[in-house]
Amino acid sequence: MAKRGLLIDYEYCTGCHACEVACRQEHGYALDQWGIRVDQLGPLRITDDRWTFHFVPTPTELCNLCKQRTVKGVDPSCVVHCPTACISFAQDPAQVRDALDRVAGSQRVVFFNK
Repeated sequence: MAKRGLLIDYEYCTGCHACEVACRQEHGYALDQWGIRVDQLGPLRITDDRWTFHFVPTPTELCNLCKQRTVKGVDPSCVVHCPTACISFAQDPAQVRDALDRVAGSQRVVFFNK
């Protein structure tokens, strides 16, 4: 079982990119590097008069879950700065179990673990 990770609920992401900015500032990444990246899916036509699009924050290979913060008991920078609280951090066994239960059967909630 995963020991810690990010739970991301895509239903509530507004595409503000605050997580990208917070991560970049936390780690000093260049403008072409991301620890977490927000991509846009759509717009997609549902019917003649209805459209949809979604924003998808996804941790990259540079994401270390802000280990320098979490060892001090502080949430990762992306979690702290997300205005919709669609990103949360789980690091104890109960939180991880709850995160995995929440993901089960969902199409818009993902648990990224390290």
